[in-house]
Amino acid sequence: MFRPISPTPTVDKFPNDPIFNQLAKLSRNVTGVIVHDRYVLREQLPLEWFDSKAVFRPEAKPIAILALSGYYYLVSFLTLLALGGKCVPLPCEGRLEDTAYYLYKSGATHILIEPNTSKRATDIKDHVVMSGYLLREIEVQHVKSGSEKYSEIEINEDLVFPESRPAMVIFTSGTTGKPKGVVHSRLRFYFDGELDPKTHHLSYRPVHWMASALIPLRRVLQGGKITFLRSGCADPVILWDVLKEGFVTSLAIPPSLSKLMHDYYLTTIRHLPVEYHDRYLCLGAPVRGAVIKLSEGDTGELLVKTPGMFTHYLDDEEATRAAFDENGFFKTGDIFRRVGSQYYFEGRKSHDWVQFTAFKISTMELEYRLLALPYVSEACVLSILDYEAGELPAAVIRIKDGVECEITLRKSCESWQQEKSYLVPFQERR
Repeated sequence: MFRPISPTPTVDKFPNDPIFNQLAKLSRNVTGVIVHDRYVLREQLPLEWFDSKAVFRPEAKPIAILALSGYYYLVSFLTLLALGGKCVPLPCEGRLEDTAYYLYKSGATHILIEPNTSKRATDIKDHVVMSGYLLREIEVQHVKSGSEKYSEIEINEDLVFPESRPAMVIFTSGTTGKPKGVVHSRLRFYFDGELDPKTHHLSYRPVHWMASALIPLRRVLQGGKITFLRSGCADPVILWDVLKEGFVTSLAIPPSLSKLMHDYYLTTIRHLPVEYHDRYLCLGAPVRGAVIKLSEGDTGELLVKTPGMFTHYLDDEEATRAAFDENGFFKTGDIFRRVGSQYYFEGRKSHDWVQFTAFKISTMELEYRLLALPYVSEACVLSILDYEAGELPAAVIRIKDGVECEITLRKSCESWQQEKSYLVPFQERR
C-alpha cells in the first residue's frame, strides 16, 4: 500500500472513506505492496493548492498521469485520491495536438510520469510551451516489495471527502465532435463488496481508455489480481489465447472487438477438437448495482444508471443535459434488443442504422447477411441520401479470390424476401 513519511502524525494518515478503509484491510490481509510518498508529491506542488490538513483544496487543478505501466498508473491515482485530488489519464502515443487539448481543457499543469514515458512527456511539454502553456513533470518512483519495512495504513477518522468530489477526468474518443471531459466522482471508486482474491482482471487497453482507467482499481480493492497486456494489444487471437489459460475472471471489450473475437471463434476455435475447444469457453456476469432498460421496452437505446456513474461533462452543461434522460439514466447511444434475460447488441444509434422510409435497417445485420453468402469475403454497408426514401443502404462487397460468380446478388438474397423484403437489393453494379 502507501507509506507516507510526513513528520505530522495526522497528515500521515489516510482519508476515512470506502477506498482507503478497504486498502487498510488489504494491508493486513493481502500479500504484495505498493509504496508511494505523498509527502514528496506535496513538496513539488504549489503550496496554495493545499489546506490546513495538507490535502487538496476543492479548487486545486487536476494532475495529469502519463503511465505506460498499470503499476505506475495505480500508484499515481491512489496517491491523488489520498490527497483528495483528481487525475487526467493521458495517452502515451498519438497526436500531440490531442494531448495538448486534454491539458488545456482540464487545466492540468503538472504531470506524473514513469521512466518509460519521460521522452513522451518532454515532447508534450515542448509542444504546449509554444502556446505559452507551462507543464511540470513529477516522476513516480518504483519501490520494490521487500526493500523496506512497510507500515500498515492508518485512517484519519476526521478526514472525510464528499463522495461527489471529482476524482478523475477521462476524455471521450470524440466520434461526434471534439472529445468531452467525462468527470467521475470519488463515489465511482467506492468499494462495497467482499474480498475475492480469486478475481483476476485482464486489462489490454492503455490507461487513458475508460475501462482500463476504472476497472483495475476495483480489482485491487477486491484483493484480486490484474494482468496488464502491452498497451493497445487488441488482437483477438492473443486475447483468446490468454482466455483459454483459464485464470481470467473479468474482461471489458467494446462491441467492435467482440465481433472480431466472435469471427475468430467461428472460423477457427469452433472447428477444434472438443478437448481443445472447451478450453476457450468463458462466462461473464453483469456489473453489480447497474440498472438498465431499453428506451422502447424490449428494444431500443440502452439506458444505464449505476451508483458510481460519471456525474457530468467538464465545462459542458448542454452536453451533460443531452446525455441523461429525465430519470437520470445515461443514454449510451447503443441499440439493443432483449430476449428473455439476454441483451443483444444491434449497433450504434447514430451510425449503424439507415432510415429507409418507415423501416430502420441495421447496417450490421445487413453486413452479417452479406458475409454469410459463400462467395463474399468482405462487406461494408453505408447510408446514402435519397429524395423519396430519405436514406438508402448501399453495400460494397469483395468477392472471394478464385470464385467465379455466375449468380446475381439479388438472386442470392431472394431467401430474405418473406422475412425482410426491404433488404433485398434492387440495383446491382459490378
